[in-house]
Amino acid sequence: MDIWLFGSPTSSEALRALKQAGVSRVVARGEALAAAQAEGLTSYTVLHAFPTTDDQEDLAQDVWGRPIEWFGSACPNSAGSRSKFFNSLAAIKSQVAGVFLDGVRFPSFGSSPSPSAFFSCFCPRCQRDMQAKGYDPRVIQGDVQRLAEILLKGPVDQASCLLKAMVSPSGWFGLTTRFPGLQQWLCYKVDCIDEFTEKAAQQLAATSTQLCGFLFQPALAYFVGQDYYRLSHHLAIISPMIYRNYPTVPGPATINQELETMAEFLAKGRELDRARCLEDLISSTGLPFTREGNLLAMAPEGVVNETLAAKALVADSCRVIPIIWAGDPLLATTLEKLALAGIDDCILFSYQAGVDVHSNQLAQIIAERK
Repeated sequence: MDIWLFGSPTSSEALRALKQAGVSRVVARGEALAAAQAEGLTSYTVLHAFPTTDDQEDLAQDVWGRPIEWFGSACPNSAGSRSKFFNSLAAIKSQVAGVFLDGVRFPSFGSSPSPSAFFSCFCPRCQRDMQAKGYDPRVIQGDVQRLAEILLKGPVDQASCLLKAMVSPSGWFGLTTRFPGLQQWLCYKVDCIDEFTEKAAQQLAATSTQLCGFLFQPALAYFVGQDYYRLSHHLAIISPMIYRNYPTVPGPATINQELETMAEFLAKGRELDRARCLEDLISSTGLPFTREGNLLAMAPEGVVNETLAAKALVADSCRVIPIIWAGDPLLATTLEKLALAGIDDCILFSYQAGVDVHSNQLAQIIAERK
């Protein structure tokens, strides 16, 4: 198995030790990127897809038209934000092998302290873009608003019924029949992210630099506008972010915290049982979960399941390389299970966290996978 690092150290000594253990590729920026290149490691960098600007008008808006802050990001359709991103992309030097897009999506529940942030974006420019793409913004906003009101502040019995519907595929079909604007909204978000990613790929087309992407794992991706198959036609590498037990709050893109946050938002301020909400949300993913101490955690088998799901969803031209948390106490077990499933590459997120948790044994864990 080829082990990559995201968040590699800046120390030459540490980099040499990792290189000796078998690390040959890193995803880094700033000093860490320069240090990795100096040591001859194949280097990729990362760019935030929708950076914020100084203009409040560039912020996303929820379904009630309120501005929201999420993941340090602006509205995905903001001209100011897109200009800032594409200027940064143009400045990427050719000595990096590739650029990973991060945050190339719409808000998730775990991306913001605001419960309504997920139900976005409904700013005027997004509504105009919906119409231009053949969608009906009036139907979309009306149905998403009704759905959000039931889930966040409606009668307990109605909210519970909606959660139960999410547990099965047929339940989801029923929801999209009752709320036709829901399906339009999800499809619109996918169109928007696909269009943006295609433009980024076109900008790099004349260079040798690959465009890659960190995406939500398949169980969550479509809800934030990420369609693996469509994006795989623009990305050389897709890395599903499968952080099964990330402990630090906030943890957007970490499935345990996304589910915990959703349950918290749904139960807050009313007599809706949080544990039951969480149970229904877990069931809707179809993935194995457990408790590791007080922490909700997806089982290591879930990492394998989601990686294989990602591979099944992409075009043949696109590689799937999962990115997992280096600080996972069961890192060695997870890597072993991935290797047994035929996964040839894996990116470890956060070198320093790995050092802390594994008592400086990270290099040994990596070497064992070679």
